[in-house]
Amino acid sequence: MQIDNFGDKDNDGLDIGPSENVLDFKIFEADFDKAILADFLGSYMPNSRPEDILTIVTIAYYDHNLQPSAEGKGAKPRYGTSASFRNVMNGPYFDYLANSSAKLEIHLAGPNKEHVLLGTVLVPL
Repeated sequence: MQIDNFGDKDNDGLDIGPSENVLDFKIFEADFDKAILADFLGSYMPNSRPEDILTIVTIAYYDHNLQPSAEGKGAKPRYGTSASFRNVMNGPYFDYLANSSAKLEIHLAGPNKEHVLLGTVLVPL
């Protein structure tokens, strides 16, 4: 993921200012229960099988744009996605860290490219 340039270069090649940090989320894979997934598909996409579905994970963090993962296929999708969020270390950001959570949502890619929310996970910070 491209990160905007400002500040001094650190050893990893990222431009990070003295009052900034970068938080990385890595989404590798998921493991869905095939029976539960089949029940859900029966009502939403009756001709689909769990091994054929496509899902994505979205990451909502602080005041950044929503970040989607790559598509994963089947009941054990491999996303292999990482998202980096550059943050200014200030009062509002510290309040967010102390009182909020990052939100990850898993979406089923529907037959007409619409997405259906399968689940939400709040990750304490």
